[in-house]
Amino acid sequence: MARGVTSRIMHAMRLWRGEVFDGSHLLGRDGDQRLTLRLVRNARRLALGFMLPKVYSVELRNGAVVLEPSSDRGSDFHSLVWERKIRGEWRQHSAIAAAPFRRKAKHGAWVAALHEFDSESGTAIILVGDSSLRNQPVVYSWRLWDLHANRQIVVLMRCSGPWEPYVDPAG
Repeated sequence: MARGVTSRIMHAMRLWRGEVFDGSHLLGRDGDQRLTLRLVRNARRLALGFMLPKVYSVELRNGAVVLEPSSDRGSDFHSLVWERKIRGEWRQHSAIAAAPFRRKAKHGAWVAALHEFDSESGTAIILVGDSSLRNQPVVYSWRLWDLHANRQIVVLMRCSGPWEPYVDPAG
């Protein structure tokens, strides 16, 4: 890759990242573990018109720049972070970043909200927005997610929009 193109991509990566902040937390049953939905504010998307006709997100993976097709839908989702309280401080136990989540869920999927976190089983009930079909409305659903394997276990409830709360069918 030409030197000028590489420096433009690296500059675009700095612009793209934006400011990461905690959107919401759920505590585990013991209170010493929590799941945090991290969001990114002022994130910019990279338009590489001179190279590629689409808009791409930029990720640094194993020292290499990786470009992935993206849309603005769900672009504020940054990561799901599982933390444990050790000696009074929250420390990261594991994290699922936006790009790996999208690969496991479906391209165009993101975490929109949290409902429940079970630190013993390593699962969470999360609201997932999915815009994988172009020019179609976003489809939202509450899903049981395996945080260890970063995979969906089951769709629990389909929603008419992101405002619809989770209702446990067991009551």
